[in-house]
Formats: sequence, structure tokens, C-alpha cells
Amino acid sequence: MATGIDDLTGLDERPAPDGSAAPEADGPYAEYRARMDARITRSDSGRWLSMHLLTICAVAGALPALRAPVGWVAVCAVAAIVMLGFDAASRQREEQRKLGSADVVVVPARVVGKVALLLINPVTWLTVLLGAVVSLVVGGVAAAVVAGARWLALEGPTGILAALRAGAWAHALTYSAVVACFLLLRAGGDTAARREKALRRATRRMPEVVLTLCVVLLVGASAAMAVAGPTLDVGFVRDADGLGWLPPGLRATVDEARDDLVTEELDAVTACLDGPDAELWTARYTAKNALTDADVATLVADPTQPPDQAALATAALAADNHLAPWVETIDVLVGDQTVLTIARAGHAHDEPLTDAAALRDRSVGAPEWLTTVAPQVDTEHVLTCSARTPL
Repeated sequence: MATGIDDLTGLDERPAPDGSAAPEADGPYAEYRARMDARITRSDSGRWLSMHLLTICAVAGALPALRAPVGWVAVCAVAAIVMLGFDAASRQREEQRKLGSADVVVVPARVVGKVALLLINPVTWLTVLLGAVVSLVVGGVAAAVVAGARWLALEGPTGILAALRAGAWAHALTYSAVVACFLLLRAGGDTAARREKALRRATRRMPEVVLTLCVVLLVGASAAMAVAGPTLDVGFVRDADGLGWLPPGLRATVDEARDDLVTEELDAVTACLDGPDAELWTARYTAKNALTDADVATLVADPTQPPDQAALATAALAADNHLAPWVETIDVLVGDQTVLTIARAGHAHDEPLTDAAALRDRSVGAPEWLTTVAPQVDTEHVLTCSARTPL
């Protein structure tokens, strides 16, 4: 009986289930604790905000990649490494609390060692590779969907496939950079759980109004940077015909793959332009040229069956819409005579063109006939020949 009475009388002194000391019902800090608990009480929306705070912060942190894709991915990668360091330090402190105090030099050294081991771990790089693939796929789909929705709203369903393709080519890498930044900042599994715990610890005493205001300011600032922030240009990425970000040993291989892709695109365009007539159009490309040389695609019409100017404009528009963005020049020939040369570098290709007059300012000599024949161009045929492959 004595043991039972002792257990009952000592009930209030037992530790709480989470390991912390049980609060005193009438202690000197009871009133203060009650005020603090009342202060941090959150509404349903406040609890939702706290629950999804890491995801919201990751989205906000990824938005500036719309303005500076390459530079901001680098910033997010550095931020992810720094967070890994803080995470390792937190785990180290937890271990030391269990085992006893540690030397102020040993602990930082162990933290650096853990981060270094994590960075050289093959599993880490496999995760990075998987994240890159996911980013490219999601970014490409998102770019296509956004471009398609805009085209559908402004132009209608005709040409929607060409619009999807143009949007993917133009913005897939930018949207992929946003997804990559989100994955770097949000993470998953135990890493995400630790980051969520750190955020809750930092904001648990913050009043709901203050927390909401901070989140709104963060999202607003990120959106402003995405629209009008610095570009954070990384020059070396544009070197070697846009392959400067690759190791030198891989650039030739990737460039050959790009050449094959453009060749397939040209074959698709000429097959569409031919229609029922065999080999009315042929094409060639500057494949296997030096990375410093211009990439030129050439469409050649059969001189024995010369097309009219409207057909020439149709071919130029379809090729301009269809070809990959790294093709810098399109030449249109009848036999061996050049009738039109279009410069593509530095011009947006995020939606298909159907107006031949729009090509005039980008054509050598600005030929007047492009404006004259613009009403005669078959818009539907242009759009059909602008989306002949899944890419």
C-alpha cells in the first residue's frame, strides 16, 4: 500500500512523455506559461501554414530561378550544402548531449567530415542524377502545358501541338531549374523532417499574424526577384555553343546527339512540306562542325519544280518553328540559289509563328515579298509542319 500511495503522491513529479519535466500546476511560472500558451495558439489556417512552412519556403526560394536559371540553381545548391552542415551539426550536438561534452575543435571537424563523406557518397550522386531527370521531365511538361494553355486561350485549338512543342523547347530548362531548386531546398525523407523540425523550433513562439506576414513578405520578395531580379549570368555556360557546363570530354558526344536530333527534325519538316510530291524538298545541316562555328540548317527546293513565294515562306516558318533553339541560321534555297536567310539567334521561339511578315526583320536583306505574300500563306499547313515529332 505504501508503494501505491507513494506513486500517487509523486504523480505530478513524473516527467512528461516527451522527456521534459512535468509542469507545476501552481508554480511561480504557471501564469507566465499560460500566457505563452495562449499567445502561440493558432487557428486552423495558422496550423496549416506551420505544417506546410517548409514547402512554402522551398517554393519561394525556387521562384527566382525563373529569372536566373543557372545562377540560382548554383545558389540553391550552396544553400543545400550549408543546410546539410547545420543538420550534421545538430545531430552531432544531440549525440554529445547523450555521451557528454566534446572538444570545440573536434565537433566542427566531425561535422565537416560528415558533410564531406555525404558529398562523395555514390548514393548522393545517384540521388542528384535522379533529381535532375525528374526536374527535366517535370520542367518540360510544365513549360509545354503553360505554352499550350496560353495558345488555347488566345488562338484556339488549331496549332496546339506546335504551341506545346515550342513552349517545351523554349522554357523547359528554365522550369527545370525551378524544380531543381525546389528539390534542393525541400529535400525529402529524414532530411526534410529535420528541416521541418528546425523551422518549427524557430517559429513556434512566433504569433500567427507575424508568421503570416513573414511568409507573405518572403513569397512577395521571391516573386519580385523572379520578375525583375538580377539575372546572375554565368558566362561559361554559354561557351562551346551552349555546352560549356559539360566536361570537355563529353561536349563532342553531346553535340553529335544534337546534330542527329536536328537532322531528324529537318527530315520531318521536309516530309511534311513535300506532301504527296516526293522529294520536292531536301535538307542538310552543318553536322560535326566545330563548336565555335554557326549551326546552319538548309532547306533546298527542287529547281525543276520551283515553289512560289508563299510556299517558300511556309517552309521558312515551319522550319523556324520546328528546329531546336541552338540552330542559329536557316537558309532556304531553290537549287543552288539562296532566296532567303533567317537569323534565329537572340530571338524568342516560345510560340509558333504563322505570319511571314514577322520573319522580315530577321531575314538578310529584309525582302519585301515576305510581307506581300503573308496573306497567302497556309496557316494550318505551317502549324501542321511545326509539330511533326514529340519534341
